[in-house]
Amino acid sequence: MISNFGIDYGVKPRMILVADQSFAEYFDKGKCIGMMYVNCPDSTGQLSPTEIGFNFEVEEYAQLFIETLVRWVEQSGNDEKAVQMEFIDMKNGDYMVAFAQDKELFRKRMLPGMLEDRVDPILFFFYKSKTMQTGRNYAQFKQNYMQGRRIIVRAFVGIGTGAEEKILPPYFIKSSFLFSKEEDLSPDSIAHSLVAKKDKPLTRSSIKRKTPVDLEAIAARRRQELSYFFPVTIDRINRQGWLTEVIKIIPPHFSQQQIQQAICNIILTERLKQESSELKTNGPGHDMNLLRYLLETIESFDSYCPPDNFFTKPLIKQQLKRDKDYLTDYLSKQ
Repeated sequence: MISNFGIDYGVKPRMILVADQSFAEYFDKGKCIGMMYVNCPDSTGQLSPTEIGFNFEVEEYAQLFIETLVRWVEQSGNDEKAVQMEFIDMKNGDYMVAFAQDKELFRKRMLPGMLEDRVDPILFFFYKSKTMQTGRNYAQFKQNYMQGRRIIVRAFVGIGTGAEEKILPPYFIKSSFLFSKEEDLSPDSIAHSLVAKKDKPLTRSSIKRKTPVDLEAIAARRRQELSYFFPVTIDRINRQGWLTEVIKIIPPHFSQQQIQQAICNIILTERLKQESSELKTNGPGHDMNLLRYLLETIESFDSYCPPDNFFTKPLIKQQLKRDKDYLTDYLSKQ
C-alpha cells in the first residue's frame, strides 16, 4: 500500500556505500611479516625495481588477500589506480605501507550511470597498513623507483622464515605509488586517517558533513529536477495556468516552486496507487526508491493525473508540510 510521503527535489538523496573490508581481515589473519622488493639490473647494470609484495605466514589468507586486491582492479576496468598504495616515512625512523581502495573508482563502480549525478553518496572506507623497520631494500626501492614504471604487486608466503616458500598467483600491476612523510601528510593521504585514528577504520559517527546550506542552489536544483521528472505537469502549471485559483489561496510563505513540487508529489502518489505499486514510500530510503522510479518512468500526456477538483487547499498544504519536514530533516543531518 502506498503511503503519503515527503520529498524535496532540491537536494540529492543520500546513499550509503560501504567499501569492501574483507581485505583487512585477510591481511590480519594472513600474518603479514613484511614487504618484499625484487630488483633486476637494467642495460647499464643499475638495479631497477620490478616487483613488490606482501610476505605472509598463512597461505590461505594471503591468497584471499591478493585475490581481493586483484578483483578491485578487474572490477574497475583493469585500472591499477583501484588499489591505492602509499609509503610513509615515520618520525621514529620506521616506514609504513598503507593501502585501500580508490574512492572515486569505487564510487563509479557502485553507482549506475543514471544515479551518479543524482545522489549524495556517503562512503565508508577501510584502510590497512603495515609498519616496518626501514632497511636497505625499502631505501633502494624508494630511491630507484620512477613514477610510471610498471611494477608487479603480489603476495609471497614464508620468504625468509625457513618454511616452505611460495609465490602466489594472481598479481596486478601498478605504475603509481605515493611517497610521504608522517609530519607532512596531506588530508587526502590514505595514511592520514591511519596515523590520526591509530589504524582504526572510519565509522559512521566519525563522518559529519559541515557544508553550509545554500538555499539558492537548492531552489535551482528543485526547479531543474521538477522540469525533468514532471515536464507535462510543470508545463500545465506554468504555461496553461492550471490550478491557478487553488494556488492563489495557499499561504504566501510557501514559494510557487514549493507549491508546484507539492502538486507533483500528490500526482506521483496517485499514480503509484493507480499502478498498485508495492514501492516503499516512507521510512529510511524512501527517497531513493522514488528517485529510481522517476528515472525509469517518463511522464507523458497519457500519464495518470487526478481530476482538477481533487487538488484542494488542505490537500496541498498537507503535502507542503510533508515536503518541508523532509527537507528540514535532511538539512539537519548535513
